[in-house]
Amino acid sequence: MFKIPGEVVVSSSSTFDTDMSSGLIARDSLQGQLAIQFFEGQTAEIDRQIEASLAHEQYTENPKRPGKRKEYPIGTVARIGAHGRNFYLFAMSEPAS
Repeated sequence: MFKIPGEVVVSSSSTFDTDMSSGLIARDSLQGQLAIQFFEGQTAEIDRQIEASLAHEQYTENPKRPGKRKEYPIGTVARIGAHGRNFYLFAMSEPAS
C-alpha cells in the first residue's frame, strides 16, 4: 500500500495512539508500518504532527485508559506528512481498555 503513489488513509483508534514499544500498536499493523517506513520508528514526530492537526478538534479526556487520554469522535481525521507524502489517520474504532 505504501509503495503506491498518492494520498494514503490509515485506520486508527479514536485516541490516535502511536506507542509501539509497549505493544499498544503492533509493528506489523498499518500504523506500525507507517511509523517504521516513513518516520524511522520515531513516533514522537508522528505525535507532534497529530497534535498539530487535531489542535482545533473537540475531544473528551479518559484518564483511566492506557496510552493517550484524549478521545476524539469516530470519523475524526489527523493529517501527517513525511517524505513529500500525506497520510490521513482516520479514527475508526474505540481504543481497547
